[in-house]
Amino acid sequence: MDRYARHNTLLELLAERGRLDVDDVAAELAVSAATVRRDLDHLAEQQLLTRTRGGAAAHSVSYGLPPRYKSVGRSAEKQRIGGAAAALVRRGMVIGLNGGTTTAEVARAVATR
Repeated sequence: MDRYARHNTLLELLAERGRLDVDDVAAELAVSAATVRRDLDHLAEQQLLTRTRGGAAAHSVSYGLPPRYKSVGRSAEKQRIGGAAAALVRRGMVIGLNGGTTTAEVARAVATR
């Protein structure tokens, strides 16, 4: 599991449970406790959670995940969608896109054609 996928998983687990224990999460994700500590410290620096002794707790306010964490999920599917949508766009066409990780892949595919 790469770093961004691990961060995403940690944030999802924290949203479900409200609190995480370093040793429990390390065993669950099959990584070292030191890796989990570094990950939690990194996420705390971004104010996505509060570090506690031996773990982390959710903020009382819910934050959306930053796009770089959201884009990790289903990236292959999003790239295929982006490629298929870009194939429909012809020179001189005007297209409109809203926000989101899938539309970001569409924009990337259109821009790199």
